[in-house]
Amino acid sequence: MFHALASLPTPGGVCVLVNGDEERGSPTSRELIEQAARRCVAAFLLDASADGEGALKTALKGTSRYEVVVHGRAAHAGLDPAKGVNATVEAAHQVLALARLSTALSHDTSPLGAPTVTPTLMSAGSTVNTVPAPARVSVVVRVPTRAAQDRIDSLVRQLRVRTHGARLEVLGGARRPPMEPESSAALFVLASRLNSEAG
Repeated sequence: MFHALASLPTPGGVCVLVNGDEERGSPTSRELIEQAARRCVAAFLLDASADGEGALKTALKGTSRYEVVVHGRAAHAGLDPAKGVNATVEAAHQVLALARLSTALSHDTSPLGAPTVTPTLMSAGSTVNTVPAPARVSVVVRVPTRAAQDRIDSLVRQLRVRTHGARLEVLGGARRPPMEPESSAALFVLASRLNSEAG
């Protein structure tokens, strides 16, 4: 970034914004980023491309994040387990259902690849000798198109309970839309021309 800025005749009109919480979804910087973006004609991100040294990333998958909350019923695991509703067992069903979603969507290809649905963090229960009443599963979704993001949102919200007596709650949703290739095509042509002219 500093090398590119130093090569300009003047840095006038250039805004540099450093985001320290991007990996967490930009919870504290999102508003600042949106304000800065409204004043910009174009933006370059310094997100490294996986395509090799010097490559420009012209598209980016969008993200959604969910938390699937399972509400069960606590009971003593040794004396009365049948009186409980095991949230861990229901969470396991939901993890498998989410994994099947990703497999079912693997044929939906685009230049960015297929959408992915990935269960990540999972927690359940409160004590070792109690049928767990609460459980939570975090889910990270990456999508190549807005249509895929909407479709997956609908599918996640359609998850169904498998354990009698349990209840599901789906929190979260779309975080960032994808940057589809056509949105950066004209800027890429301009960057390529200027790069060639600069040698």
